[in-house]
Amino acid sequence: MDQPQWQQCPPRQGAGQVLLWDGEPPSLSALSRMRSELRRATEADRPAGLDDDAIEDGLERLLLVFEELVSNGLRHGRAPIRVAVHATGCGWLLTVADGAGDRAPVPAVGRDAATGGHGLYMAARLASAHGWTRDGRGKTVWALIETTPACDPVPCLPGGRY
Repeated sequence: MDQPQWQQCPPRQGAGQVLLWDGEPPSLSALSRMRSELRRATEADRPAGLDDDAIEDGLERLLLVFEELVSNGLRHGRAPIRVAVHATGCGWLLTVADGAGDRAPVPAVGRDAATGGHGLYMAARLASAHGWTRDGRGKTVWALIETTPACDPVPCLPGGRY
């Protein structure tokens, strides 16, 4: 991997972002129900002008990244865990906030894939852009899932700037 997987960088805010879904998962057992809620919310507000295959591909990536980042927040963060998905002109911005600002998201290094712990790598590969930021005593981990190939995501540069 030729660049850091999770740089400290705030999510890029853009005009037209609309809160589509939010929640506070109480436990890992709630993820399945919340994933279904998120699917229904995204199906009710699909990006215009895209074919169904592009939307379904983006939605499947969003749901996988959602499950990985939220489960990481529940396992390694501190309560409360807050999740939000904003619709953008190009797809969705997923943010997962928790109370553990002293713990950066750290991808597993040198671990056998069979033992798990590779969700951050997967989320990074599925997202167009990703990062994390400290906010007060907590942190927010985020991923941008795009469905529109014409959109040009702006990744974080070294030093946490765009």
